[in-house]
Amino acid sequence: MGQEAGEKWTAAANLQPTLPKSDSLLDSGVPARLLTPTELVTRCDAASLGLDDTTGAPQGTPAGTGTPHAIVGQERARAAVEYGIAMARPGHHLFVMGPPGSGKKTLVRQAIAAQLERYTVQRFDWVYVNNFEQPQQPLALQLPPGRGAQLRRHMRELVDDLRATLPATFESEEYVNAVARLNTEFKERAEQAVQAVGEAAQRQGLAMALRHSVRLHKEHADRLRSLKRSMSEVAVQAAFDDAKQHYADAPRVLEYLDAVRSDVLARPDMFRASTEARNPTPGTTDLAGYEINVLVDLGTEGSPIVVADHPTHGNLVGRIGQVARMGTLLTDYRFIQAGFLHRANGGYLLIDAAKLLAQPFAWDALKRALLRAHVRIEDPPEAPGLIATVPLEPEPIPLALKVVLFGERELVLQLQTDDPEFNPLFRVIADLGDELPRDANTERALALALRSQAHAQALLPASSDAMARLLEHGSRRAGDATHISASVQHLLDVWLEADHIARTAKRQRIDAADVAASIAARRSRSSRIHEKLQQDLVRGHQMIATQGEHIGQVNGLMVYEVGDQIFGEPVRISATTRLGEGEVVDIQRETHLGGPLHAKGVLILGAFLATRYSRLHAHAIQASLVFEQSYGLIEGDSASLAELVALLSSIGDIPIKQSLAITGSVNQFGDAQAIGGVNEKIEGFFELCAARGLDGTHGVIVPHANVAQLMLSDEVIEAAAAGRFAIHSVRNVDEAMEVLTGLPAGQALAPQRDSINGRIAARLREYAALQRGKRQFSRRRGNAAVGQGNGEEE
Repeated sequence: MGQEAGEKWTAAANLQPTLPKSDSLLDSGVPARLLTPTELVTRCDAASLGLDDTTGAPQGTPAGTGTPHAIVGQERARAAVEYGIAMARPGHHLFVMGPPGSGKKTLVRQAIAAQLERYTVQRFDWVYVNNFEQPQQPLALQLPPGRGAQLRRHMRELVDDLRATLPATFESEEYVNAVARLNTEFKERAEQAVQAVGEAAQRQGLAMALRHSVRLHKEHADRLRSLKRSMSEVAVQAAFDDAKQHYADAPRVLEYLDAVRSDVLARPDMFRASTEARNPTPGTTDLAGYEINVLVDLGTEGSPIVVADHPTHGNLVGRIGQVARMGTLLTDYRFIQAGFLHRANGGYLLIDAAKLLAQPFAWDALKRALLRAHVRIEDPPEAPGLIATVPLEPEPIPLALKVVLFGERELVLQLQTDDPEFNPLFRVIADLGDELPRDANTERALALALRSQAHAQALLPASSDAMARLLEHGSRRAGDATHISASVQHLLDVWLEADHIARTAKRQRIDAADVAASIAARRSRSSRIHEKLQQDLVRGHQMIATQGEHIGQVNGLMVYEVGDQIFGEPVRISATTRLGEGEVVDIQRETHLGGPLHAKGVLILGAFLATRYSRLHAHAIQASLVFEQSYGLIEGDSASLAELVALLSSIGDIPIKQSLAITGSVNQFGDAQAIGGVNEKIEGFFELCAARGLDGTHGVIVPHANVAQLMLSDEVIEAAAAGRFAIHSVRNVDEAMEVLTGLPAGQALAPQRDSINGRIAARLREYAALQRGKRQFSRRRGNAAVGQGNGEEE
């Protein structure tokens, strides 16, 4: 029955329909390739940088030549930033996104500086003053730059003058005599009135005489007030005329001065009683109501660029201070404090988006201000218990500025998706790349920019070899030999540590060895976990074989991050197969230790098996895949090629060399696809093999598409050059299996029995025959049981 089933399977395979031709490389005929040492790293030509080894500067130029904050590349982002800064239309605020240390803020500052060279921004001083008619609604006054402090000074001088002139007026002989005359006249009229009404009072009672007396006293008081006002007008007129002549071009200031004059004339006695002109406590009867609260003073805060380093709600829109008095919170206009929006008004406000979104109510407050085109100082919603007994409602200040947010791409995507008000406000998005194309021009420009920044920080010059080593490290950081990391700040930090190393050794310049030592030291500080894992591997606590052969077992590779460092680690991947219904069980997924991308990779394996070996009938196996001794979440599909190798090995009983490790993703056609972290993965397995002793059989298999990304360490390259460690590139699973087993792959659809595919196909035929026989046996047994039952019933 097995032979019959096998023949039927072969016949079915020969009758399979012709499928559309795909881009699969399975039959490309390009064999797996052992990479040469020169393919494992792309060196930077130190001579092509054109640096003077004495000064570290470009040959023929002074050491300090170059812009200290030049941004290399990023032309697309530069154009977007320049457009966003120059566009004055509403809603064209700017979000600059990119990795940390890529120069986002520097690029924006350069664009602003260029804009300021072409155009003069219009900015003003802003002050808050007392609203004498409605004190709970202070007035905001706009003044030319520097005039706010001037108005405050003039008002203080005016109050000081009035404190001197008004008491002197009330003590003058003219005023004393006038008051005496009014008092004498009042006394005489009062006596005459008493005599005139005496007789009437006897007839009508005392009440009528008292009403007349009240009217007389009121008339006397009115005449005294009129006298004070007329005398005060004479005293204050000159002082106010002097003050107003400075503000003929500021109508609202003139209106305010008129309001001050009216208040002074209404309460002249206050200047006689007051002893403190600028008492800070609100609610007292003094002259503090004539103070000028200078909110924005461009004389001292003249920069048009404001950086919101702590963008809380109050720091953005301003706040109203309070003082406790007799158990009550009191405030007035003098306690109004400016926010970042006030100080940046007319200019540019730079904000870290992550910090902004982390502060309660700050993002909504910023949007309200931009949408309304004015900034209103108001208390945050979460603090109603801290509001003063009589809250203030300061007059809003018109707002015209450019807001620039900085952040990573995830924040932009989140805001664009979740906040419908984001796109109408921030219509310009500038995206700085994570990496720069690596060519001679870029390397030279980056070297010049780094040298200029290092010179600005008084660092030691770097030799050409040191600069080349630093740029190679930048390429390694990018994970691609054809690119360089755009994080200039990271490269400068490496230079800083190399400077320290060179100075400690009392050298006058930085050499390549200093840069290498700096890179190694930075990695060592983050390697505690990595070293512990390597110790567990060497001691066998984590079971990874690096010798011999095993069926259904392969060394996969994974990476993890600690800080800004990436480390590679080998992991055992095993597969078991048995008779079943064509299911591939992902143990990671079943135990919720596998992410969706990893689950996708395993599902692709099942599709590959069905497409290659069982197009017309489901294959009759049950398979299980697992990452051995893994206790955390496994995510990503970069081990799917290794999982497929383990699965094929188990199906065909084909031993896998344990001296090799493999990484790569695989598609439904079996093509090996590029993965990330290839350098760290190779080095992780190399470290384990080196610790156990390299014997020339050890190596790593990587997808051919990753060859251009290789920037391996000197230790790996030296071992490869000596033949003690090998890097193989493969284009598909067949090539990988050939390297791992030493057997030919054979044809997929017409396999030879002594090939890899032949063994797998033969085993699948056996499984199919067993499954068919099992089903036939079950049907016969079932039929017999039915027949027996019918006979008994009869």
